[in-house]
Amino acid sequence: MNHDAAIVIEGEERTILNLNDARLSPVQFREIRARVQGTIDLLCLQGAGASWYPVCYAYPEQRRRELARRKRFAKFAYVARAVRVVEPGAVLPFAGPPCFLDPDLFHHNAELDKGIFPDQQQVADWLNHRGIHNTVVLLPGDKWDPVQRRKGPDPIWNGFAFADRLPYLQAYAERRRPQVQAVLARHPEPNMSLWGEFCEYFTRLLEMSPYFNRRINMRVGFDITGPGGGQWAVDFRAGTAGVFQSLDGCSYRYRLASRLLPPLLTGAVPWEDFTSSPLRLARA
Repeated sequence: MNHDAAIVIEGEERTILNLNDARLSPVQFREIRARVQGTIDLLCLQGAGASWYPVCYAYPEQRRRELARRKRFAKFAYVARAVRVVEPGAVLPFAGPPCFLDPDLFHHNAELDKGIFPDQQQVADWLNHRGIHNTVVLLPGDKWDPVQRRKGPDPIWNGFAFADRLPYLQAYAERRRPQVQAVLARHPEPNMSLWGEFCEYFTRLLEMSPYFNRRINMRVGFDITGPGGGQWAVDFRAGTAGVFQSLDGCSYRYRLASRLLPPLLTGAVPWEDFTSSPLRLARA
């Protein structure tokens, strides 16, 4: 059963509710409980969000930390409310946190500590301190028996502790360095200006959907750093729509390396996928 992206799995008198990428209201949770006519044996939900706000925004550091703290605890509060309404047999926080192996992005791993990407143990600890004691923490390879309510740990994690994650991440990044370098090698720095392709792409985009132009309704800047780049803007507003070689008057600005722009302009990488990656987004 699918309920607004939530997945309910029923079998052998056991029910699992999967909330990956789903944010339901208390009313919706109660509707699910009524439909299954029984107990939710395992509630799987995200303890870490899937958004880059405010990590990749150009806020002053103190402001960024405060926004990250608010977002972190807002997510925790939602998780607690969901658990109390669903009243599951066990709670499984999952879907994160991410890890960053590219040397240029490795510093984002600090978001695991007090930022927007808490790990599973931090979610479990937070719930436990608020009287929710039935949380199970699983790592890749671990198993959970919803009948016996028993965890089958994978021996690969013997000796691992979330508190000592940094050495683990550093070793993991070193092991995967050839793969990371191979990906980067597929995006060489341009040897000529990208302005012509940029202008052509966004001029065509502006002609495709007046509806989306109205929805955006602002001037968006693109600070393309590196060879072939520049400071360009796309105005989606009626009467001033166009592509310009200036960042003046932009409400939002994207800052990205020039080597990352060609696959976006050719359509090889969808914008939705790209904006899920840790690019630098700065609000003017």
